[in-house]
Amino acid sequence: MDIDNSSVMITGATGFIGSRLIEKLVLEHDCTVHALVRNLSHASRIARFNVEIFSGDIVNKTDVSIAASDCDYIFHCAYDFAADPSKRKKLAMKGAENLAEVALSNAQKIVHMSTIDVYGRPEAGIITESSPRNPDSSNIYATSKLHAENTFRTYSQKEGLPVCILQPAIVYGPYSRPWTHTPVHQLMTGKVYLPNNGKGICNCIYIDDVIEAMINGVTVENCSGESFVLSDGNPVTWAEFFGEYSRFLGRDSLRLCPPGSIDGMTGNNSVSNIEAIKAVVFDPYVQNKISRIPLMMQLFSFANSFSKGNLKSALQSNSSQQSPPKSDMQYYPDPDKMKLYSSQAVVKIDKAKNALNFAPRFDFERGIKLTKEYLEWCRFVNS
Repeated sequence: MDIDNSSVMITGATGFIGSRLIEKLVLEHDCTVHALVRNLSHASRIARFNVEIFSGDIVNKTDVSIAASDCDYIFHCAYDFAADPSKRKKLAMKGAENLAEVALSNAQKIVHMSTIDVYGRPEAGIITESSPRNPDSSNIYATSKLHAENTFRTYSQKEGLPVCILQPAIVYGPYSRPWTHTPVHQLMTGKVYLPNNGKGICNCIYIDDVIEAMINGVTVENCSGESFVLSDGNPVTWAEFFGEYSRFLGRDSLRLCPPGSIDGMTGNNSVSNIEAIKAVVFDPYVQNKISRIPLMMQLFSFANSFSKGNLKSALQSNSSQQSPPKSDMQYYPDPDKMKLYSSQAVVKIDKAKNALNFAPRFDFERGIKLTKEYLEWCRFVNS
């Protein structure tokens, strides 16, 4: 079975993973794509393709039903970072419930994009699909994803819903905000501190390998009701991961700290007033709430003029071709990142290899090389 010429519905279609999935499905598989989009102003990356865009939200079953009409498969990538954190778990469950019921009524298979974070932050050992799922309650993203997983599992076990759950580790590559844009921004504007001399294990995976696993999730037989952890199978250290970005930038911004030396020094120290204001102004949840005030709508329009418009121009706004930013920012890991950067746990992908026909094509050397080409294209680094 292959996905060529199929019709698919994608939630979270404007996000990092959803957008790349659309590119691959349209360009390489000639698929018809229905994109369910909550905020149409975020759809510029996918609007250049022949994609049918549906304005709606996964918590509205009618929206889901309309967008999924006449589709063969559903890829669920959505997560509402702009929602009230106290409500995200319920929203994730409601969205999963709506998708499951629509898929059952249409006999559609679902691929649910979850996260390795549902297994928490083990200090060492091996992470497999049989590992305990116990994310820290403070990690709203991980607990919300786990609630969605459990909803899909219930529908799979009780109703026979064909669903494949994917749990990728650190996903990096072009357009990755947490693991490409943010490290580059931090290394450009200050110093990044890593615990335990940067020797913690980074289980990473290049974006295109995640996309291939998603496609396999609907085309490979006998994987319904199953979960699969994903990485490239060859972990690196966090010193190597951040070190490659630092090398690209030509900046001596990475600090590898002995065990215990930065305990308690979490957060961003020496934050300027401008940086603090930007952190608030561009927070999705804050924007969603206060943008309802007419005056604030005008202020946001002014602020967003610095980050929107032509895609390449927006990416180039922090270009290293310009004068390098001057800052004394010090980026210490927060408590959750301290656990992540210190962990010696290794993700094992044997199940995905055997049952999902998952064969990673991008080791870290190849993936980071392509990421560097992207950073050169948008002028974050010199070519």
